[in-house]
Amino acid sequence: MFHAFTDRAQRALDFAHEEARRLRHDAIDTAHLLLGLIDEGSSVAATVLARMVGDLGTVERAVETALTPGPRATRPERFTLTAAAKKALDLALVEASDVGLTRIAPEHLLLGLVREGDGIAAKVLAELHVSLEALRGELLHALREEAPSPPPPPASIPITGSVFDGFDRRARKVLGLALQEAQRFGHDFIGTEHLLLGLVKEGTGIAACVLRNLDIDPKTLREEIEKRGSTGTAMTIMGQRPFTPRAKKVLGLALEEARNLGHVDIGTEHLLLALLREGEGTAAQVLRNLKVKAEDVREEVLELLGEGPVGTGASAAGDGPSGAAVATAEEGPRPAPPPPTSPAPRSKTPALDAFTTDAAATEPGLPVPPLVGREAVLERVLAVLHRQRHRNVALVGPPGVGKTALVDELARRMAAGDRVGRYAGHRVLRLDVAMLVAGTKYRGQLEERARALVTEVRRAGNVVLHVEDPETLSSNGYQGESMTVAEALAPLTRGDVGVVIVSATPDVAGPTLEHLRLAHLYSRVEVPEPEPTAARAMVAAHREVLAAHHDVELTDDALDVAIAGGLTLVDRHLPSSALDLLDETCARVARSPRATRRPVVDAASVRATLAAYRAPDG
Repeated sequence: MFHAFTDRAQRALDFAHEEARRLRHDAIDTAHLLLGLIDEGSSVAATVLARMVGDLGTVERAVETALTPGPRATRPERFTLTAAAKKALDLALVEASDVGLTRIAPEHLLLGLVREGDGIAAKVLAELHVSLEALRGELLHALREEAPSPPPPPASIPITGSVFDGFDRRARKVLGLALQEAQRFGHDFIGTEHLLLGLVKEGTGIAACVLRNLDIDPKTLREEIEKRGSTGTAMTIMGQRPFTPRAKKVLGLALEEARNLGHVDIGTEHLLLALLREGEGTAAQVLRNLKVKAEDVREEVLELLGEGPVGTGASAAGDGPSGAAVATAEEGPRPAPPPPTSPAPRSKTPALDAFTTDAAATEPGLPVPPLVGREAVLERVLAVLHRQRHRNVALVGPPGVGKTALVDELARRMAAGDRVGRYAGHRVLRLDVAMLVAGTKYRGQLEERARALVTEVRRAGNVVLHVEDPETLSSNGYQGESMTVAEALAPLTRGDVGVVIVSATPDVAGPTLEHLRLAHLYSRVEVPEPEPTAARAMVAAHREVLAAHHDVELTDDALDVAIAGGLTLVDRHLPSSALDLLDETCARVARSPRATRRPVVDAASVRATLAAYRAPDG
């Protein structure tokens, strides 16, 4: 059946297929067909639809809201068409036949989607006040405008071939739109100006968002480019259009920008940054005329990626002094600013800097309590980590038994190379899933962040990730995001390089890992509540830390009462319950108006705090 489609319509169908795969649907529906038309983006249908609704992103968001991603399982390889999609394609063929054509174009496909009437695409378009009559009129008007100079047969650049395998979907779309712009100008080459127009016309990527946020008017930008360039020959130009040397340089710089940000694929944001870095092409000159500064674009890109607020993440993407200025803009006056010849060093791990913290870090000036009574558990964890496969650990135990403390001790031993085998020199980084998900503003951004994180972990080769609550792994960020954090990080749990440790309570660990289809990848290591004698030894190990922090002295009987009191707190477990009780007692004694220079915390003080715990509110 698909031989009856034009090249652009076939490309829209390919994009629809990709959308169905991304959403884990086993059938292509009208919604996927509409998304495919939007993704293709270079047809009259897409242009007219954008004119009628104001922004193709509005249509895309409405369709995403109406769709529900499929179950988290292996993505289907074979697809069928839903009844609604078949009906829409039949109606598209009717539309083409009515005007004497034998092949279906994107315009006929769009009309077929509206005429179908009952599918998601028709309902979304109806809600956006796109009627069949108005759409038909707009399409006819647009096609008549093109009639005196009909478009030549598609002269394509290989946007799906191996040359551009490193570009993401939106960036490949930009390259296709750049080709269309070159055709429109009658040029037999693709220059930086065509790439810039493609970024603007694509409309939904980070680059387009950045330009909008910087108040760049697309019409003004096009006028500036037209003033600087001449229209080429009106005769039809067949075959491929080569990139100019400056455009080739931009593509190379885009790859460098992606690597600097720790991203796997080149996106629209990397192309925009590269256009500015190239500096001499028409695009760079036009952007300078419109007062667009490279540092402003870079800061906006990092903000949209969720990396701007962190110092090293922001400066990581800067070039020399301007990058450092972004990172220190909020820090206030400094006694002596660095000389202009000494730019801030660029971080090689911006994603890890933004979304993780070092578990080995300790509070300055305080002693680190030793691990007591958990050597057997720690040895089991290290044995799992040294396996050849399935080296991920699930620490399971009730709240307060010291799961996080055990991970912190493991991190310190790895940093010191203390009895950890080949993990000497490794870092245990605690993943902040909330930060990873927070601020995702467009579909696919969570996946981009996670991809950058995975890339940096693989590149570092000495990172162990720790997730404190596996329930957060089911987060999927922006509404309609098809991929969860667990799926995005799957290459680490299944690969040879990454190792992940999760810690959870028994009622959460099993069901959550089963739900995420991860249980078979994790070795369960139990962390039981210690007996009172063992718990007292654990609490005693923190005695020096508590005394130094509160500037108090702790008696032995205070520890004994804290252990006994901790056992009576039904919602907590040893040793954490006893430590919390003792910590609060130290704070109360230290703040007492009758406190001496170094007050003593005894059994009576602990009993008073325990009584306050049990006192009814109010």
